[in-house]
Amino acid sequence: MERLPQRNPHGHPFMATLDPLDVGKWIYVCVKAHQNADKFTIDLMCAPDSAADIALHVAVRFGDQQVIRKHLKKGKWHQPDTDGPFPFRPGGICGILITVREKGYDIQLNGAADLSTFEHCLPYDSVTNLCVGFDCDVIHAVSGTEGMKPVPHHALDKLSPGKFIIPFDYFSGHSVEIIGTPTKADGRFCFDFMREAGAQRVFFRMNPRLDEGVVARNSELDGEWGAEEKSLVGSFPFAKGVEFRVRITAEAQRYHVEINDSLKIDFKKRLYDASHWLIISGDVELRKMTFY
Repeated sequence: MERLPQRNPHGHPFMATLDPLDVGKWIYVCVKAHQNADKFTIDLMCAPDSAADIALHVAVRFGDQQVIRKHLKKGKWHQPDTDGPFPFRPGGICGILITVREKGYDIQLNGAADLSTFEHCLPYDSVTNLCVGFDCDVIHAVSGTEGMKPVPHHALDKLSPGKFIIPFDYFSGHSVEIIGTPTKADGRFCFDFMREAGAQRVFFRMNPRLDEGVVARNSELDGEWGAEEKSLVGSFPFAKGVEFRVRITAEAQRYHVEINDSLKIDFKKRLYDASHWLIISGDVELRKMTFY
């Protein structure tokens, strides 16, 4: 995964250098549109200058309620694609996921709305830069490959357990709300907050165990797990087939957990939190997840 580091305070253009694109690679851009926004644009450019060819130009136009896709070659704009849904609003959070395919770019809006594939008119491996501009502030921009799942800043529905990118530079000071349902009466599932997927460093693990009736909390450093914490003030809140709502907040010195808006758990931080990934695994179905 490549985290694209710059932000664009007060709407100044955002420019980042990309690693070479290939089939299966994706770019995810999350912006906050200005309250009076007319449009914002995302460009996959073939050089970092204003005269460069643009392999993909995405223009979100609020007045026309359209997401326009086209390309620029030798100074000439070509016929745009304008069909498709428009899930955005001025002042709102807008997430756009662009995935490179053999024939073109797949584009997904706000984690659910798909646009028709934009066919390659310029070679995807000629793209060198990402540029975001006009009436928005960039919250988050990342790129990765298939198997890594970017999570938009707003809610995603109908998820499967897996690996999810936390859409902030740091999780501290932010929260995630997860709505799901345990699938087995004696099952277990985990929420792991990690710096790198697969690394032996888990800043916080929350592990509901229906077979034991406990919610275990722990952290891992270099393959060594610490002492588990299992105490609860209240009854065990999970059951097979019963939907739950878990909100986890990374505060300065602790992780604060609220389950079903009533049961509260605190876990004191043992490691400096630099979480970039949330890994969800085990006997659980997810209905909705929201970062904020």
